[in-house]
Amino acid sequence: MREPTRAFTAIVVDDATRESLGRCQDELRALKSDVRWTSPAGFHVTLQFLGTIDAARRNAYENAMRGALDDMDAFRFRVEGLGCFPDRRKPRVLWAGVTVGAEAITTIHERLDRAFEPLGHEPERRPFHPHVTIGRLRGPRGLPELRERLVRMLGPDPVELSAKAVHLQRSRRTPHGAIYDTLLAIPLQSAVGGRG
Repeated sequence: MREPTRAFTAIVVDDATRESLGRCQDELRALKSDVRWTSPAGFHVTLQFLGTIDAARRNAYENAMRGALDDMDAFRFRVEGLGCFPDRRKPRVLWAGVTVGAEAITTIHERLDRAFEPLGHEPERRPFHPHVTIGRLRGPRGLPELRERLVRMLGPDPVELSAKAVHLQRSRRTPHGAIYDTLLAIPLQSAVGGRG
């Protein structure tokens, strides 16, 4: 029997995007700010946080994902620019944004929210903003320098990539940060030959 799982849905990014975002992290890391940096292996665009789900609910979420994404086509999206949540004055989360393709990612997010609602999933109340988290602030050390750099820095080199699947991911906490495993990948249509 499968153990309860901390799960979320996401679009994972490719190696070129990981490298670009990693270079951006290196530039910011030189400031010695108190930031817990996301491992490049874990870079992704989060769609929904599902919390802890048991085996029976996991099956229901997997079936809901298949139904919600049945007619969605693969698409291109671009990762570029930097931002912070909630804002640059008091940053807590550092991210690289999604420009081209943000509308398609938002459509997937909304479809999954509707599909998951009958399973007890409560949609996020804040506006959805597609992004890749690159780090989380842990304390105030180096914050003025970080804020100044974020104002001047363009961010990662723009990278355009294909979204070919939507993933159900498992999050595992370790002493070195979170590790993410794919539990299920739903291919988007043109990635599997499209419809006749």
